Amino acid sequence: MQLTWLLYLSPLLLLTALQLLWHESTVFSGAGNGDWSRIVLGASSGILAGGGMFLVFTLTGGALYLVVSPALFTVLLGVSGLLCVQLGDVIAENWRGKKRADVSKRKPFPIPVVAKD
Repeated sequence: MQLTWLLYLSPLLLLTALQLLWHESTVFSGAGNGDWSRIVLGASSGILAGGGMFLVFTLTGGALYLVVSPALFTVLLGVSGLLCVQLGDVIAENWRGKKRADVSKRKPFPIPVVAKD
């Protein structure tokens, strides 16, 4: 119960460590240059999305019992937002810098179809 925060933080740390080993940029790469926008916006989007889902869930009659304090829960929602930004970067790496037509090129049908009259 005291290590609940590690359950949320470990996937982000693992993905960040793997990207550093692969010499790729992480969500924290801009912080060294003073660009905190990805970290702040990613964490705030996690807090807003998770808090909104929590609010809708409780307003519709659901009950959620937290084993952590509300402040730590908010921090954990921010960490999940950072993980989502990081996963989005990993998934979108193949499409970065390509035009939309380049991503979805139509390939010819492998078997030629010949219609005889």
